[in-house]
Amino acid sequence: MKKFSYIQSNIKRIAVVAMMLSAAACSKMLDSEDDGRTEYSVIFSNRNKITTFYTSCLSTLVAPNLTSVSFCDEGVNASLYKDNNIIRWYSGLITTSEHGINPWGGDPWGSAYSLIRKSNIFLAHIDNETSQMNIDQRNGMKAEVLAYRGYYFWQLAKRFGGVPVFTEPLLPSHDFSQNVRPTFGDVVRRVIADCEEALKGPDTPIGFPWEWSQRTEGHINPATCHAIMSEAVTYAVSPLWYDGNISREYATEITGRALYECLSHGYELFETENLSIAQNAYALYFLTMEGWNGGDRETIFRVGGQLRVWADNGLPSTAQQSSAGSCPSQNIVDCYEMKTTGLPPVLGYTDREKTIPSINYASGYDLDHPYAGRDPRFDASIYYNGAVRFLNAPAGQKVETFEGGMEGIRNNDNRYSPTGYYLRKYNHWDSRQGSSMDGAMRMFRLAELYLNFAETANRSHGPDVPVSINPGFSISARDAVNAIRRRAGMPDFPAGMTADEFETKYRNERTVELAFEGHRGFDVRRWKILNETDGHITGMKITGGGGTPIYERFAFEERKCNTDKYLIFPINLTEVRKILLQTGNNWQNQGWDY
Repeated sequence: MKKFSYIQSNIKRIAVVAMMLSAAACSKMLDSEDDGRTEYSVIFSNRNKITTFYTSCLSTLVAPNLTSVSFCDEGVNASLYKDNNIIRWYSGLITTSEHGINPWGGDPWGSAYSLIRKSNIFLAHIDNETSQMNIDQRNGMKAEVLAYRGYYFWQLAKRFGGVPVFTEPLLPSHDFSQNVRPTFGDVVRRVIADCEEALKGPDTPIGFPWEWSQRTEGHINPATCHAIMSEAVTYAVSPLWYDGNISREYATEITGRALYECLSHGYELFETENLSIAQNAYALYFLTMEGWNGGDRETIFRVGGQLRVWADNGLPSTAQQSSAGSCPSQNIVDCYEMKTTGLPPVLGYTDREKTIPSINYASGYDLDHPYAGRDPRFDASIYYNGAVRFLNAPAGQKVETFEGGMEGIRNNDNRYSPTGYYLRKYNHWDSRQGSSMDGAMRMFRLAELYLNFAETANRSHGPDVPVSINPGFSISARDAVNAIRRRAGMPDFPAGMTADEFETKYRNERTVELAFEGHRGFDVRRWKILNETDGHITGMKITGGGGTPIYERFAFEERKCNTDKYLIFPINLTEVRKILLQTGNNWQNQGWDY
C-alpha cells in the first residue's frame, strides 16, 4: 500500500576566485581598497568604525532547519501532497535554478562570498589600525574574523565541494583565467589554516575567550574553531571526498585534539535530569536554552532561536497547531536499538520497498509491542502510538496515531502526520499558544566531536586501539562512542569488532544521536549511500486501536532524489555562467546543467 562523563573526569586529571558570487555580490567583490571608492584608512583609525566593520564580517550564514528531516530518510513532510517544491524534490525534478529551496539553509553562495570579501578587507587592515585599540581586543577581533572566514569556506565546501578560495582583497586587474578549481581537500586545508590562526588569539575576556559566559550567542570561540575543523576533516576522509589530501591519521589527530581541548576547557555531555519536564537527560538537553549559566556545557555553537515545534511540527491535538511539519519515518524508527541488548530490532528488509523487515529476534524486539524497550532516545525524539502525551500525568492521555485516533493519519491534511509518527525532540510537552517552551537546534555540540573522533579513529587505527589525543591521555574509537551511549542509557559497543562491523554500528549510532539535527542529509551523501537510504521511505498504519492494534508498514511513492547527481549541491546557474565566461571552464558539479 503506497502513499505519496567518564572521559571528562580523566581529562581533568591530566589537565580562488571572487567572481563566483551572487549577482549582487560579484561586482562588489571585484572592488578593492585601492579603487578610490573607500578610504579604509579612515575606518581603521576609528574604534567605532572598526567595531562596526568587524561586526559586519560576522554571520551564522546558515542554520539547522527541521525541514531537512523531510528531505532525507528521517522523515516525510506533512505537505507532501500540496507543496509543489516538496513534490518536485521528491520527484527528482529539481534544477540548478530551483535548488535554492533546499532545506539545509538555502543557497549560501552569494552571502558567503560577500562575507568573505569583507573578512579579507578587515584582515588586511586590522594589524595596522591607528585607533590605539587594546591589543587583546584587536587580536580577539582578528581571531574571530579568521574563524568565521574558515566557517564560511566550510559551509560552502560541505555543499558544493571545491569552491573558490581567496584570502586577500582582489584588485580589478585580477586575471581570473589563471584560477583553477581547488579540490575539496584543498578547501579543508584552508579551513584548518584559518581556524588554527584564530586559535592564537588571546584567551581573555575582551580577546578570544573559551568561556561561553564571556561571549554572547552568535559569536565563535576557540571551541567552535575545533568543532569546525573536526567536522571538516571527518568529511574529508569520507568515501565521497577522500582523495589522500587529508590523511586518515591526520584527521584523527585533528578530531582527537578537538575533543581533548573542549573537554579540558570544561565542556561535557549534558547529564541533568528533570522528569517533570523531559523523559531523560538527552530529552532535557534539547529544551535547554540558557547556555553555561543554565548548566549546558555541551553546546559549542547554537544558531537560531527558540523553535515552535508545537505549532509548526506539532500534534493536531494541540490547540492552534498549524502543521505536523516534518514527520519521522519508519526508516528512522527502525534505527533505534533495543535498550537491554543494544542490538538492532531490524536487520534489513526482504522487499525493495522496505515494508517487510527481517526481525532480529535476538534483540528482544516484540512485533506486537514494537515501541517497547527501545533506546531511551526514541521516546525522547518521537511521538508514537501509545506515547505519554503529558509528562505530568503519565497514566493519562496517550498519543493516538491509530486509524480514527486523535493523531491518526489523514491524507491531504497537513495537520496530521502522513507517517504515523510526530517529532518530539525539542518539544516541551506543555508548549502551546501563549506558552512556548520548546527548545532550539545546535550547529555544533560536544557529542558530535565524540562521534567525529570515533569515525576517524576507526578508519585510521581500528575500533579498539587507544589513540593518544594528548600526552598522557588516550582513547579508542569504541571509548568515544560508549561515552555517548552511557549518557543515553545504552549498552557499550562490544570489543572485538572489525573496522567494518564498527563502521556499520557507528553509522547507526550517529543517525540516532544526531537525529533531526540537520546532519543526516549530509552524512548519507558523504558516505555515498544516498541511493540506498533515500529512495523508499515508509510509515506505519495502525488499525484496531481501541482493542488489539494491528501494525502494517506501508511505502510512500519512490523518491527520485537519490541518484549520484544529488550527492553534491549544484552551483547556481548564474554563477556557473560567470565562471565559464571569465575562465573558459565549466565548474558545475556532475549531473547538473549549465
